[in-house]
Amino acid sequence: MRILTIGGKSTINNALAACRGVDVWSLSIGDDQPADPVQRLPYTRKGKIHWQPIRQVREAIRQARPDVIHAFYPRPLAHAVLATQSLGSRVPVVSFRGVTSAVQRWSPDQWITYLSPRVAAHACESAAVRDSLLAAGVPGERCHVVYNCLGASVTEPMTRSDARRELGLADDDLVVMMVANMRWVKGADVLLEAATQFSDLESMKFVLMGRVLDPQVEQLASDPRLAARVQMTGYRPQASRLLSAADVFVMPSRAEALCVAVLEAMTAGLCPVVSDAGGMKEAVRSQQDGIVFPSGDSTALADALRTLHGDRALLAQYAASAQQRAASEFSSHAVAARLLEVYQQVCGAQQPMAA
Repeated sequence: MRILTIGGKSTINNALAACRGVDVWSLSIGDDQPADPVQRLPYTRKGKIHWQPIRQVREAIRQARPDVIHAFYPRPLAHAVLATQSLGSRVPVVSFRGVTSAVQRWSPDQWITYLSPRVAAHACESAAVRDSLLAAGVPGERCHVVYNCLGASVTEPMTRSDARRELGLADDDLVVMMVANMRWVKGADVLLEAATQFSDLESMKFVLMGRVLDPQVEQLASDPRLAARVQMTGYRPQASRLLSAADVFVMPSRAEALCVAVLEAMTAGLCPVVSDAGGMKEAVRSQQDGIVFPSGDSTALADALRTLHGDRALLAQYAASAQQRAASEFSSHAVAARLLEVYQQVCGAQQPMAA
């Protein structure tokens, strides 16, 4: 099978190329460099109906002669749809969708992307994403859940002691971390409200890492009760290096497709505590890989954290299970295997390929 990807992560391209009988050609964005034997072709990411990337996709189709085209973002998807249309090509196009926001049927750009009849299948980052496409009238047989994976790591994580030293944390602190741009939808205010309920536990510390874009978060962080307990670091480049300082990773989002930051934390061996928004409750099996609490419920979040503070064996058990789940379900090889099943379906293949 010959696959042409547009805008795909190098980790996914490389994992696909490692599968038996698969030849991968890639129109890559920016500095994302796939490894050999992936064939990299030039691609300029422009507007959805810009002539230059559409022409580049057309040329890639002529050169690669793919069995299937997989476009990973809305603009590459539009370029693939318009390029195959102008060529009269019958090569099936597959999308990748990673948001749960509604698909607007009245929006013309949706008809050259996710609502286009030329898109044979949609790889959905979670069941929550799949549900949003079904709600827009996309046929269910075209929608497949294919969980995301992490990109290639460019830095080595710090040791636990070094990371704690950099953040000014004591060895015996129980550290709760959140990494995100602090927008309202991410729910950092919910975590800060929960943090106010731990005046009796001096060893419980909270680190919120990322740009603060929600005024309510700034107001809550200034609460005197949190002065010695909460650290707002602002934006930190290569923040994932500091995950090793934490014991628990919290993502209290109000809406979420899957959340790569949660996958990073699980891979790093942290115990995840997440809201039930979107696909996070799919990634984290409650009471098995971590704890899932109702979105927006700061009391339920505080109760979950208090449970983990009082039972370190349970915390370690969840962390180990989460790390194992990340390796088995959210690795690039697991994603590649699921994508191949989708490709084979749209191409009419009868037998699954071995990954």
